[in-house]
Parts: sequence; C-alpha cells; structure tokens
Amino acid sequence: MLECHHVTGAWNFVLKVRRHNMRTLEQSLNSVIKSVADVQRTEILIVLSSPKETGQFAVEPPRWAR
Repeated sequence: MLECHHVTGAWNFVLKVRRHNMRTLEQSLNSVIKSVADVQRTEILIVLSSPKETGQFAVEPPRWAR
C-alpha cells in the first residue's frame, strides 16, 4: 500500500496500491483488505495513465507565477 487517506463522502478511506497485474491486485484485495473485520464493501478504480505523479513539491513557484 502506497497511501491511505481518511476522506469525506460516500467512502471512509481511499487506499493507493500498486500491483504488477490484476491477479496480484485481486490477491491483495482478498488477503489484506477484505480480511479486515469491519470492511463492508470495496470499490476499485484503475488508473489508465498518470501524466504527472510525484511526491515532491516545488520549493519555489514556477517562473510563470512570479
């Protein structure tokens, strides 16, 4: 699991996971997430592409914003 966020709305938590394929995703879902006693339902969203993905934040504003 890469990230876990406690959120408002219809869901309590959003988890970000990365797996090699659908088989390993399903195994993780069944063995880890669905094994938690209070988990009543899950919904999976598959990311098709990630135009920008980073954990870093710019220290200075970009040139266009100065």
